[in-house]
Amino acid sequence: MECVLRPMELPSVANEVCQFFEARALQQGVAITNRLPALPAVLGDADRVRQVLVNLVANGLKFTNQGGQVWIAGSSSATEARAGSR
Repeated sequence: MECVLRPMELPSVANEVCQFFEARALQQGVAITNRLPALPAVLGDADRVRQVLVNLVANGLKFTNQGGQVWIAGSSSATEARAGSR
């Protein structure tokens, strides 16, 4: 698998992932939220980042009880941007 590094918007990718899981989360009674702040574009492979977030959120939903929360959050500095789920 080859990574293709291009400018990407992490919040947009996170929104896509949250929307993808929205119906499943609602069915399970779990809140799903994108908590990423406005971040500058970063160089990355949007497809690979999306797949990582899909895996993390899927696991979060799998192990979160009804009434719980799953979210994607992150931060940035002058040299990097980070995203993950909890």
